[in-house]
Amino acid sequence: MATDGCGDASALGSLAAELFQLASLLMGGEARALGLIETSLSTMEIDPCLNPEAAREQARARVVREALSELMTAEPAAFATQSLVAAAHDPCIQDDDLRAAGLTGSELRGWLDIGAKPELQSGLRRWLEALPVAQRAIFVQRAVLGQGNETAAQLLREAGGDGGERWTPQSVGRIFREALCSLANSLVHAPAGQVEFA
Repeated sequence: MATDGCGDASALGSLAAELFQLASLLMGGEARALGLIETSLSTMEIDPCLNPEAAREQARARVVREALSELMTAEPAAFATQSLVAAAHDPCIQDDDLRAAGLTGSELRGWLDIGAKPELQSGLRRWLEALPVAQRAIFVQRAVLGQGNETAAQLLREAGGDGGERWTPQSVGRIFREALCSLANSLVHAPAGQVEFA
């Protein structure tokens, strides 16, 4: 990632931390995330003198594409839409909204913040890592990044893999609702006054 010495060091550090966290959530662990960040951004030209938000969005999109491509290469069967749709039953949640699982996007992002309670962070990460890989990738795109079904489907199609062209907003929505059901189930079964993840 080229910076040409023009950017605010703290802003660049914040962006690097955000991208590392995003890669870690998508890949299901920090060890795989570090290599992904290095690969994704090593040849990317980001000018911090330009609009910082545009540079941030460009970097995030690059990391998501690279993560999806790496995941699809490593586990092609996990992203075969025909097998995912065939295996899916009617989700317990019929709404494509994180609030249907019992929390808001800001609450979820708060749990992921560096200053969040460690037990919340580790619980949420364990829950994410236990999800099937395609569900995890879609959940992160939809719930953490706030992307819509169409954007998530487009990124899955661009990443390729077995049956990549078959990803539609409808298939993404269905798999996202499956992840929401898992999240809601984990939250409902937490002891009173506590938040835990199964």
